[in-house]
Amino acid sequence: MKTAAIILNTPDEIGEITESDVICADNGLSRIHVTPVAVVGDLDSLENRKDGLNYVVFPKEKDETDGQLALDYAKSAGYDAVTIYGATGGDIGQILGNIGLLKYAKDIKIDARISGVGFDIKLLEGKVSDTAFEGQKISLFPFFGDALVTNSRGLYYPLKNLLLSAGTNRGLSNVATANEISFTVESGILLMIKYY
Repeated sequence: MKTAAIILNTPDEIGEITESDVICADNGLSRIHVTPVAVVGDLDSLENRKDGLNYVVFPKEKDETDGQLALDYAKSAGYDAVTIYGATGGDIGQILGNIGLLKYAKDIKIDARISGVGFDIKLLEGKVSDTAFEGQKISLFPFFGDALVTNSRGLYYPLKNLLLSAGTNRGLSNVATANEISFTVESGILLMIKYY
């Protein structure tokens, strides 16, 4: 699987980048110390434009965010998966929009997760199996409406025919009891936050 990091412009620490290929959304470039595959966006917030980089420039007045354009670039460059860094810092509107990038990535058929300092965020549908460690905190939220969850394993609070409704907090602060968790999202979409 060909994977890239997408670096968004954020005032917060982004943590360790584990991918070798890096795509910067605009001034996400200021957050890294490696040469990116591309710098994508309208470059309106780019503080220092370095020579010799691959700039993919868009008009300032556009319908997409620089993060969305970076996802489009990753898809067109043949990446199957991305890890998005810098999505959870700063303005709350930006944070919510950045979490929405996970849905956009799903729509264009590229696997995506958000990596923050001490947590990861993913969107989930269908049968889910993921690594965990005993005692790890895991929160599940319905995204874009209700979600029905069944057949959970490896979680302290079982999810058996559980309808998670938007606006309720029933899926908050579950705890892994094994090195693997699994469940089925029978309908809807879940947002999962795993804490480290």
